[in-house]
Amino acid sequence: MHIPARMRRDGGWHDVTICNVSSRGLMAKCWAAPNRGDIVELRHGSTCIVGQVRWSGGGRFGLRSQDRIDLRGLLTGRPAAAVTEGGDRRARTRTAAPSRSAEEIAEHSRRLARLFDWCVVTVVVMGVGLLVADIAGRTLGAPLAQARAALEGPPPGD
Repeated sequence: MHIPARMRRDGGWHDVTICNVSSRGLMAKCWAAPNRGDIVELRHGSTCIVGQVRWSGGGRFGLRSQDRIDLRGLLTGRPAAAVTEGGDRRARTRTAAPSRSAEEIAEHSRRLARLFDWCVVTVVVMGVGLLVADIAGRTLGAPLAQARAALEGPPPGD
């Protein structure tokens, strides 16, 4: 893909070619690539991309955009419907998150703490049980083998 665009940096406009685009970044080339860390603005038609240069070298640079890139607008030259209808995230009114009282937060924390306590106790009890079973098996293993051998008696023909 080779999309001609204009780049504003240091107060002036420069010609660039956008070579590769993703939803949050792009790779472009120009005669004098911006330095890593520079904030630049790219424009193609009605599409505006503002971002920070993440890498630069050999006349090419990678840009991480601050917003999602309007791929359709970049390819067609017309903005996507969501952007024209006020879909810009900065223009939307924010709704407050449902607030909880201090008592509700405290009760939720107590429930989580109780659940965590029970999980820890369960793991410890299972670990101790496995340890006791292993010790009992090792301790009783030799005497039980001797008793089994004595009960089976001498081999036939002796």
